[in-house]
Amino acid sequence: MAGWPTEIQKEYRDWLISLVGGKKGDVTFVELLRVLFKKEYFWTVPNDDNRASDGKGLRGEYIKLVNGGTDIRNELEGPCRILEMFIGLARRMELVMNAPTDGNVVPFWFWCLIENLGLDTYDDTEIFELGAFDRVDMILDVFLERRFKRNGEGGLFPLRGKKGSSVDAEASKILIENQVYPLKDQRGVEVWYQMCEWMLENHMDHLL
Repeated sequence: MAGWPTEIQKEYRDWLISLVGGKKGDVTFVELLRVLFKKEYFWTVPNDDNRASDGKGLRGEYIKLVNGGTDIRNELEGPCRILEMFIGLARRMELVMNAPTDGNVVPFWFWCLIENLGLDTYDDTEIFELGAFDRVDMILDVFLERRFKRNGEGGLFPLRGKKGSSVDAEASKILIENQVYPLKDQRGVEVWYQMCEWMLENHMDHLL
């Protein structure tokens, strides 16, 4: 997005944050979410461009619902941002789940992604500690460049043989260490299918 960030881009960023809330429980993460908005999402595995399309689709929704249809699309042009991608993915997760509670559970799935990446320690206090922004950037780069572990640890959907899995939880650590489980190296698996496998492990009771 050219001229980063204009007032319109800031307003759009703040609207995105409002979709998932800038806090988890009583802890605020507004600065972390701003970092996610600043960083571009890119992909190296076929069909992961669908995740970018979902994310960028939020821009049209914002223009229509919040900005009264005013044509500001040019100011929102550019690559998908990680924050957009995560929200779009959280919405997809809601669609394939039989939600255990009424109402909007997109924030729940969004914060699952943040926790899976290990970003949930970087609240609005911790993120200003020396080197924290660099560590956040490194975590995001590992995810984007698919430098996470074979079982997905370090990415969005780590597989550890939890409930719902055919792999015994106690034995899963040995199998993961010996590269037996999961069967596929998650570094080459489309995000959508990573998500499906993770849901089968952790939330099978609520799958549609």
